[in-house]
Amino acid sequence: MTAMILGLQGLALPPEHPLRRDPPPRCKVLDASFWDRYDSRTLIYCAQHVAGQGRLSLYAPPLWNLTDIALTARYSTDAGPLAAPRLRRFDKYDRLDFACPARPDWLAVQGNGFSSTVPVTACDPSYFAGTNLVYTMSQNNDLAWIRDWLDWNHWRHKADAVLFADNASTAYSAEELAAVLAAAPGYRKAMLVTVPYRYGPAPEAVARWSDGEFLQVTVMNALWEAWMTDARAVLNADVDEIVTSADGGSIFDATATSLMGLVMCHGYWRYAMPAPGPVRHADHWHIRPEDDRCPPKYCVRPDSIAGRRQLKVHRIKGFSRMPFVSRNEFSFHHCRNISTSWKYDRDRADPAGLVADPVGKADLATVFKEPCD
Repeated sequence: MTAMILGLQGLALPPEHPLRRDPPPRCKVLDASFWDRYDSRTLIYCAQHVAGQGRLSLYAPPLWNLTDIALTARYSTDAGPLAAPRLRRFDKYDRLDFACPARPDWLAVQGNGFSSTVPVTACDPSYFAGTNLVYTMSQNNDLAWIRDWLDWNHWRHKADAVLFADNASTAYSAEELAAVLAAAPGYRKAMLVTVPYRYGPAPEAVARWSDGEFLQVTVMNALWEAWMTDARAVLNADVDEIVTSADGGSIFDATATSLMGLVMCHGYWRYAMPAPGPVRHADHWHIRPEDDRCPPKYCVRPDSIAGRRQLKVHRIKGFSRMPFVSRNEFSFHHCRNISTSWKYDRDRADPAGLVADPVGKADLATVFKEPCD
């Protein structure tokens, strides 16, 4: 199998343009480093054509004070000028929709003080039709971790397709990462999407970490519409999160037969003991008894009620207070040391207070045959 490599290409305001995206009004900046990672210049992340709806959509970070320049710009394609767009606002992003029956090759944008040409992606959900698809966004995660994550999702849940969004990794090339995706046993479809935008500020730079962070949700919803809506079910889980089940069942199978088309599960922190070698998922069989569980992740069936709602990192919009979609037989190991510590320090913990979890160790051994002793 060969992994398809695609790249998101959008539009940023030029350095000399006088305007920048302001942070949200409630945002309280605590450190000047906020501006190093806050995306103040990107106007459009990508342009996508939805053939079945005759719609051309531009996915954008929240426009806020840039709304006027986005709406008053002149838009055209290789087929000619476009009428004014309809602006749709979502929780973490905006979308500009144009009536456009046939897919154009490119979109030209001419605004006050800027102009650019953006390629248009043809949405093709049939690429992943019928698959058990796992999705994540990642930056610089070790390739061995990614291999382990892929193996777990296949052998424990019968995942057979992966859509991997890579956010400007510098530890390896896109081709090296694509080769890992292509070589994963049991997968029949693999796609790597390179995402060359700023993720957002670090937690210590802002009072509420989520203020100023909108890339992850926007890209997930854009790729959902472009590629995922014909999948059998889609599991949203990060590389440090591996879903397990008390009865050995597949979360994809449970989602496929779920009344609401959604299965949510909570995670629990798992720790690796200090050791000289590289850390792996298999090493995470210690716990801190006082630790609370982690926010949930989910698997969703695209043709369901839940599949027609906005995707969030830890939930589907409108389903956060519906306990009947939470399934107790599913949970996930949140592997504390499978991390580059980009958000906060997650180096191997002091062993004081860690307790061995033999049940967790045995569970990991169902896929990873040699956990660290």
